[in-house]
Amino acid sequence: MTTLDARARNAAHAIKAGVAEFTPAATFDAVVVRQQRWRTMQAGLAGAVTAAVIVIVGIAATPSPAPEVADTPTTLVTTTIVPPQPEVVPPPVVTSTTEVPVETTTTTTAAPAVTTTTSTTEPPDTTPPLLTITSPKPEEHFEVETIDFRGTTEPGATVFAGPYEADVDSEGNWSIRLILSPGANGALFVATDAAGNQTQARVTVYYDVPETTTTKPPAEVEFTAYQQFGSCEETPPYDIFWGTAPPGTPIYVESEYGSGVTEANEHGEWEIQVFFPEAPPEKVFAVKVKDNKGNKKWFEFIHYV
Repeated sequence: MTTLDARARNAAHAIKAGVAEFTPAATFDAVVVRQQRWRTMQAGLAGAVTAAVIVIVGIAATPSPAPEVADTPTTLVTTTIVPPQPEVVPPPVVTSTTEVPVETTTTTTAAPAVTTTTSTTEPPDTTPPLLTITSPKPEEHFEVETIDFRGTTEPGATVFAGPYEADVDSEGNWSIRLILSPGANGALFVATDAAGNQTQARVTVYYDVPETTTTKPPAEVEFTAYQQFGSCEETPPYDIFWGTAPPGTPIYVESEYGSGVTEANEHGEWEIQVFFPEAPPEKVFAVKVKDNKGNKKWFEFIHYV
């Protein structure tokens, strides 16, 4: 390479370096950038041309050595300077977004069958049982001291007069025998059904003692004996015995499974409750009631289980 070729190459490198140095950043506005770039390129081009002319003039002024071969033709190297082309800004890329419908699949799951159980609970029984007294009538007068009280109640209910239980049949008819005292007697009866509901009924009757015109010794009271139940389901089983005897007379209740003793009061009345703790179940046995004068009466009793 000759000295002229080297200088031409250096001039071309200088032009390229000047164009690259003055290229503006991409962040400026597009129009301003183009104008500044073009002006820079023009200034650089002028500077490069001037430098090339100086180089060429310098080359021309410097005498070249004589060629070794006289018949070798001289080759002229011509350097063409191409001005930089303005930057072509590509058109903006328009991105088209197309909405693609998404197919939606709906799956329906049947709910499991629900079984509803309805329980019916009977309301508790809170109705008191029926209780009536059919005999005797209210305010009725009697000249005897022992009378029977009767009435009706709810089937299956029990009727008590104090500690004494009345006999109640399957239809609810009840009866009980009580001893009256002279004057007014208030008898209170209580009926209780299977649910524990209770009803009370009361009746007042009178025992009129006959008047005497002459003073006579009191008549001797005869011995009598009565049984209240005849059976029992309680444990231990028991029964109630009552009757009449001369005042102060001892009364004996005897059986092989239980016994008791009492005494007739001043009115000639007596009553006793006797337990039979050794009574065999479902077996009928005899009970004897007697006084100290040889009077006696037999009864039967059974313990139901």
